[in-house]
Amino acid sequence: MTRLLLTSLLSGALLWAAAPVWAADPEPAPPGVSAQTVVTHLHETLLEVMQNATSLGYAGRLERLSPVIDDAYDLQRVARVTVGRHWRGWSAARQQQYLALFRRLILATYAYRFNGYSGEHFEVGEVIATERGDRRVQALLVRPNDPPVRFDYLLRERGNGWRIINVVTDGVSDLALKRAEYNAILKRDGFDSLIATLEAQIARYSSDTPE
Repeated sequence: MTRLLLTSLLSGALLWAAAPVWAADPEPAPPGVSAQTVVTHLHETLLEVMQNATSLGYAGRLERLSPVIDDAYDLQRVARVTVGRHWRGWSAARQQQYLALFRRLILATYAYRFNGYSGEHFEVGEVIATERGDRRVQALLVRPNDPPVRFDYLLRERGNGWRIINVVTDGVSDLALKRAEYNAILKRDGFDSLIATLEAQIARYSSDTPE
């Protein structure tokens, strides 16, 4: 996988069928699950999917990854941050529509991008407590024939569990990229255009023909 591919994927970055509408935040991770454990479990699943990518196909990868990503990420928080001040001006119906579609896009992106295996492995490094009480988990994707890719996962505690709220890949924040892109679309063309953009991305990924 190329660095550009990985940067576009691991975003702080869905059921291809209908996604549920969230009336409340998802339940926190079980008590005692550390920030490092959350990241490690995500990596283990990603490697499993990569190693079996061809036999699983896009639909199989999506099915395997969906519950793990739901558990690892605070997708609702991430979704709200990506649209900034626009969120408060939307109706409840629009908020739920965007949340469901954003979730679908993140999961579809993972299923689309993790489509093969070339001997890669993940290494989880230091866990750093931030000033506001979050955790930053450092990790590497080690590739046999290319330089490693560095990830910095930012996790926030939810009850007794931790959820990923951003991923910085080789110094690039996916959350910041999405926020800039989505707010530009909203300012220029409005809500319906943003929805159409996300739907088009999901449709492209579900074709299972990686670029």
